Amino acid sequence: MVSGAAVANLAAKYYSLASPQPFLNITLTETPFASLSSSFMIDAISIYMAILFIAVSAVVIFYSIFFMALRRDPQKDTSP
Repeated sequence: MVSGAAVANLAAKYYSLASPQPFLNITLTETPFASLSSSFMIDAISIYMAILFIAVSAVVIFYSIFFMALRRDPQKDTSP
């Protein structure tokens, strides 16, 4: 849930900007030397890929919780 909220926040920041450059730069520092600092460049493709990654991860987690927990334990099953 935290990663979903973080991606939603990034998407909201990215799509709220009407800038001529297609990237959102997120620097690691907020000092006057921010241009010399490391930064993340976020674009539309990276936001879509993050949404897809979170959706697939959620499906895997829900599958493992609801369907794998309902099956018998394979360690205890000794029948051929």
